[in-house]
Amino acid sequence: MLLWLIVVAGLALGVWYAGHGLHGDRFWDERYSFLNVSAVLHHGTLRPLSNYYPSPLFFLPPSALLALSDQIYDWSGNPQFAVKDDGYFTGTAYLLCRLLQVTYGAAATVLTFLIGQRMFSRQVGLLGALAVAFLPWHIRASAYFKPDALLVMTVLLAFLWSLGAIERPTAGRYALAGVGITLAMSSKLLGAVVAVPLAVGTLLVGWKERRRIAYLVLAGVTSLATFIVLNPYWRGYGFWLASLQHDYARRARWSGMTQAEIPREVFELVTGEGVLGPALGGLSFVGMILLTASSLNRRISVTDRVQRIMLLVFPVAYTTAYAVKTAYFKANNFVAILPFFCLLAAWALFAAWQWSAARIPALQGCWQGAAAAATVTLLLAPPGVLYVYRSLTPTTEDTALDFLGRRLKPPHGRLIYYEQPAVRNPPWEGRRRFAEGHVGVRVLDRLDTVSPTKLDLGDGEIFPERRLGRRRSEFYRQRIDRVSSGQVRTFHPALFRLRGPSLVAIEHRLRVQEPILLLETRPCAGEEGCFLAKLPPELESGALVSISVFLPYQVSPESWDEDNIQVGATRLALGFGRFSRLRRNALFITERFGVTEPQAEIRFTTPATLRRRPHPQLALALHRWLPRGEERQTTEASS
Repeated sequence: MLLWLIVVAGLALGVWYAGHGLHGDRFWDERYSFLNVSAVLHHGTLRPLSNYYPSPLFFLPPSALLALSDQIYDWSGNPQFAVKDDGYFTGTAYLLCRLLQVTYGAAATVLTFLIGQRMFSRQVGLLGALAVAFLPWHIRASAYFKPDALLVMTVLLAFLWSLGAIERPTAGRYALAGVGITLAMSSKLLGAVVAVPLAVGTLLVGWKERRRIAYLVLAGVTSLATFIVLNPYWRGYGFWLASLQHDYARRARWSGMTQAEIPREVFELVTGEGVLGPALGGLSFVGMILLTASSLNRRISVTDRVQRIMLLVFPVAYTTAYAVKTAYFKANNFVAILPFFCLLAAWALFAAWQWSAARIPALQGCWQGAAAAATVTLLLAPPGVLYVYRSLTPTTEDTALDFLGRRLKPPHGRLIYYEQPAVRNPPWEGRRRFAEGHVGVRVLDRLDTVSPTKLDLGDGEIFPERRLGRRRSEFYRQRIDRVSSGQVRTFHPALFRLRGPSLVAIEHRLRVQEPILLLETRPCAGEEGCFLAKLPPELESGALVSISVFLPYQVSPESWDEDNIQVGATRLALGFGRFSRLRRNALFITERFGVTEPQAEIRFTTPATLRRRPHPQLALALHRWLPRGEERQTTEASS
C-alpha cells in the first residue's frame, strides 16, 4: 500500500511537470527525439534521422503511441487526438511522448523498491523508492522526451535480474540478465556498464566454477545477439559515438574541464539540491563506506556480501567509464546511478534508526517508528514538490521582464536596469524568453547605487515594491513620479499563478535611429583575446549610442565585467541579452553613452573560455538613439 502511494505521488508530480509547455521550445533536445519518430511515422523506417538517441528501443514505442492516437483522430475526427499539424507535431504528440517517459520513471521507482527489499529490507526499499520518486533530477528526466528515464529503468531492471542470477544461478537467469544489459545498452550505450556488477558478482562467488563462468559467457552472447536484433543499424553506432566523443572533448576544452574532475562533479551532483541535498547526499557516501566495511563481515552470507559489492561497484564503474571516455561532465548522463545513491542513503538512515532504537528504549514501539517514517517523508518529499512548483509557476521577475520586453519596440539594443531580489529558481530552469531575446538586462544589487541620469538613459527599471516602504525610499518614489501612470506596473505573487516578491516595473520610451550600424573589428596586435573597432565617422559629438556584442553561445553573462569593453577612456557596463542555441550565440548590450570623441577607439577583450575557440564568431553593432528632449521636439513637429 505504501509503495503504491509513493508511485502515485511520483506519477502525479511527473504528469504535472510533463503537461506544461507542450511545444518544442521548452526542452531543446526533444527535437532530436522527434526526428527519429518522424522516420517511423513519415518514412516508415527504423533508420534514425538523427544520430542522437538512435535506438529503436527508445523511439519506436512513442512512435506506435502517436500512430495509435492519429488513427483515433481519423476515426473520431476529434482534434485532441491529432499529432500532426502542417508538418509539425502538436501539443498532444508532446504530451503523449512525455507521459511515456513518466511511466518509465514510475517503473524505476518500483524497481528501486524491489532491489532495496531484496538486498536489505522492505523499509529500506520503501525509503529508496520515496527518495527516487521525489528526486528533482528524476522528475525532470522522467518528464521530457529523451532516453534518460528509459536508461534508469532498464539499468535497474538489468541489475535486479543480475541479482537473481547471482543468487540462484541457472542458464535462464543469466540469459535474462544478458537481455537486461542489452536493454540498458540500447537505451544509451553507457548502459552497458551495468554488465560490470554481473561479471564482478560471478567472479567473486565462483571464479573457480566452470558452470558459472559458462553462464557468464552465455549472458554475454545473449546480450550481443539481442543488441543486434534490437538495433538493426548498429553498425553506425561507432561513428555516432566517435562524433559525440569529439563534440564532448571540444566542449570540455572550451570549459576547461578535466577527466580528474569527474568524481568531484558526481559528488557535487549527488549532494546538490537537485538530488539528495548536502545532508542526505553526504549520508549516501557515508553509507557507501559503511556498506563496504559491512561487506567484509564474515557473519553475513557470501551471497549477501557479493550483492552488496555489486551495488557498490556500479556507480564507481559508471563514473570511471565516463571519465575514461570524456572530460565533459553533463549531469543528465548520470541519472542512472542516482537510484543507487538513494538506496545507500536509505540503508544508512534505517541502519542509524535501528542502532539508535536498540540503545534508546524511548525510540522503541510502533508509534515512534511511524513518527520517524513521517519525519523522513517530510524530509524527502518537499524538494520534488517545490521543484515542480517553482519550475511551472512564473516568477514576478519573468513577468515584469516580459511586460517591459513586449512594450519596448523595436527591441534591438534595449537595456533594462534590474534590482534583483532573492528569488529561488530551480536548477536547470532558465529565465523565460522575452522580446525575442533582444532586450538586455543589467542586474544590480541596488538601483539607488546608479545615478538617475544613467537610469534615465535606460529603457526600463525593475525593483522590489518593498523599497517604497523603507527608509531611503525617496529615490524609488522619484523614479515612479517622473513618468506617467501608464508606464508603471506592479506584479504581485498569487498561488499557482505567480511567485516571488512584488516587483515594480517602469517603462522608458526612447526612440531608435535606424539603421543599425555594423562595426568592423580587428584583432589587437600581439594581445590574445583583444579586438578593436572604431566609432563611425558620421557620429557627431554628443550623439547618444549603445553597442551590441554578439559572441558564441557558450559565453555566460558571469564571464563579463565592466573591464571587457571600453570606448575611448570610458569603460562600459554590459547587460545580458540572449542565450540562443539555435543561432549559436549570446548577446550583450552596453549602457547608452554620449559620444565625446568622434571615431573613438572601441576595445574589448573576450573571456578566457572564448579564447580556447579556434574560430570565435564575434560581431559589434551600433545603435543610435534620440535623447528625450529631441524626441519630444520630433513628436511636436510631426503633430
